[in-house]
Amino acid sequence: MEKTGGEWQSKKGIFTGWRYARIVAASLAAALIIGTTTYAAMESSLLSRFHGESDEVQKNAGKLLDTNVKQGSVEKSEISKWVSTKVVEAVCDKNSVIVEIEAKPTDANKILLIPEDAEFANDLMPGLSKDSGKTVGEYAKETGKKGMHINFGIRYADSGDYIAGGMSIFYRMEKDGTVYTTIEFPNEAKTKNLNYQYDVILYEPEDVEQKNKIRESFDFTLTDQSNSESIRYLPVVENQTVKGTNFVVDEVTFEQSELSTVAKVKYRYIGETMDAEKWYEEETDADIVFFMFDESGKKLERSSVDGGSGTVLVEGEEGRKGSVYEQTDTLSLTELPDTITLRAIDVSEKVEYGEITITRK
Repeated sequence: MEKTGGEWQSKKGIFTGWRYARIVAASLAAALIIGTTTYAAMESSLLSRFHGESDEVQKNAGKLLDTNVKQGSVEKSEISKWVSTKVVEAVCDKNSVIVEIEAKPTDANKILLIPEDAEFANDLMPGLSKDSGKTVGEYAKETGKKGMHINFGIRYADSGDYIAGGMSIFYRMEKDGTVYTTIEFPNEAKTKNLNYQYDVILYEPEDVEQKNKIRESFDFTLTDQSNSESIRYLPVVENQTVKGTNFVVDEVTFEQSELSTVAKVKYRYIGETMDAEKWYEEETDADIVFFMFDESGKKLERSSVDGGSGTVLVEGEEGRKGSVYEQTDTLSLTELPDTITLRAIDVSEKVEYGEITITRK
């Protein structure tokens, strides 16, 4: 089924985003595109998010698509006075979860739903001619509709811990005023049944401090029907320092699922004793990212990278010395070469340092 409508745009252009939200801007600048065209018809299915992926990944996404998500009722909630919401579609595997949430105003003739970070006075109204130039606020005043900011978040149902939220670059609005938002987040639970909650946040544009906002949570459950394989790579030369850096790579693990390959590069700092404040001041190794290349020298393309200089796994006892880090990449491939080259690149200064070779074990 096709739906008409469009993304949100500002007077500077349309906001549109890459498939993943976890992006290091310096290394993936092309991932966020600012356009100036009018809205195109968009598919409702999450499968459209896999356009550009391999035929195998698209086929797997179709098999894993859930259009009948188990979820709790929202009918008697305070939110239901303004809007009805539900998870309309979901795709999940061992590495990631993608959900699409529908928000339908109870009376589209009186209520106008607006993404939380859309500016009432500056952002142009979706679905109108690009020549009209009407902002959301102007459209609301002209039609007599009451504007209400809306946003969503995802939590674990058991602990209530926050996982991810929506942004306007992942919103679209239909002509009937229904708003859809797509949220993607990593599958950290790794269980068969995945129990989550989605938060709905609703407030008036004038309520800048959100003192009178309405916030409620609703349960939903997904079933992971995918398979995965964990593959470990080790450096050819053990304890080899990457030339030009103070890093030693210990191992790289790849989690291959039916929709993606997630790589985790585990490495440690062996430089001089340096506390965090001094390190940030001098920016020693601060913006280094490891890029991967196959035997022919072709770069393994990534859908996203999370970590940059790395998520800290172990804090060094003497400042930064002895700290262990992990860089996480989502790769756009389904088959791994037997030998991979890791190249250290400072993504801010555009400087290439040394490289090491890792092999499958």
